[in-house]
Amino acid sequence: MGYRRWSGAILGILLAGCGYQPATNYQKRVLGEEIGLKYRVSADNPEEGAFLRDGLIENIYTVLNDQLGEGGSVIKVSVSRMEVTPLDYDRNGYPILYRSEVELEVEVEGIDKKIRHYRATGSYDFATTPEGVINHQLKLTAFRRATSTAIRKLLAKIAVDGYRKGKGGGTGMGGSS
Repeated sequence: MGYRRWSGAILGILLAGCGYQPATNYQKRVLGEEIGLKYRVSADNPEEGAFLRDGLIENIYTVLNDQLGEGGSVIKVSVSRMEVTPLDYDRNGYPILYRSEVELEVEVEGIDKKIRHYRATGSYDFATTPEGVINHQLKLTAFRRATSTAIRKLLAKIAVDGYRKGKGGGTGMGGSS
């Protein structure tokens, strides 16, 4: 028991001594304490609005510790691409493994009122029954998980911009990936 306590204390001192800060500290430099959320829903696929909203709220609550509100920064999100592609087939030629992919176009107005544009992609691999049938619920679940991956990547890009902002460098542009 004493060994764990001492090793935890030493690890804490080392991390603090090397300048480690959680990513949320850097994200707050761009987003501030409260975040307004807006999302665009495609008329072709209205279900995307539900999982996009849920994915954003879930990840913002998880990563940024309940900062959703009507506050200083605004995140505007829309889905620019959603697709499901087969990855593997059984011996009869039926698809048994798929990948769902989502690409988000994001505009962030930070607390400094600067507009930043990001593109974030996420994917999720899932298996189906040997008949290769994808039902609607399975497809929506896969897109929701791919959206969560994309949102986590987005928050990482915002943290990088926050780091650059603190260092006085960088353009504040998130780039794409």
